Amino acid sequence: MPSFIYDPGQYPAYFDMVLNQFSNADKAHFFLVNTFYNLEREAVDSMSKFCPLLTIGPTVPSFYLDNRVQNDKDNDLNLYKLLDPSICTNWLNTKPERSVVYVSFGSMACLSNEQMEELAWGLKQSNFYFLWVVRASEEPKLPKQFIGEIADKGLLVKWSLNWKCFLTKLWGVFFFSWWVEFKY
Repeated sequence: MPSFIYDPGQYPAYFDMVLNQFSNADKAHFFLVNTFYNLEREAVDSMSKFCPLLTIGPTVPSFYLDNRVQNDKDNDLNLYKLLDPSICTNWLNTKPERSVVYVSFGSMACLSNEQMEELAWGLKQSNFYFLWVVRASEEPKLPKQFIGEIADKGLLVKWSLNWKCFLTKLWGVFFFSWWVEFKY
């Protein structure tokens, strides 16, 4: 369960926004859920007792599945805009297969200064390549000399186009939070 639900005081604005989405739920004919029935049968059946659901997922562009819809390569569900999408792909294309660690804590997670520093030095000392998504609001928590010291091993970006980056054999490890992250 995401922290903004089980600890409503942690992100009050986000909690209110999510809660307010349901203010007129009684008028909805259906709730669309980004999953498919066979994946989460018990959850869908349980929720369906309280409200009408339609499973519509996963919302994956056709290009990555069966390519039945021409030129359907993006689902445009991006919270932020990457300045130049080729930054990630060009950097990744220079790395060997299964050698890169993907790190992201999402749109809501807020690590402490100490946690950011520990993670930063841990990634550097791991001797693995890594792509780390760090929001602009979290960048000041990075150790000052860190960015200059990781140029050969790591890439820091403010946003990652997950579909384009994930569909590669370069990943060795995914290190992220599903509940606040996965930006499909």
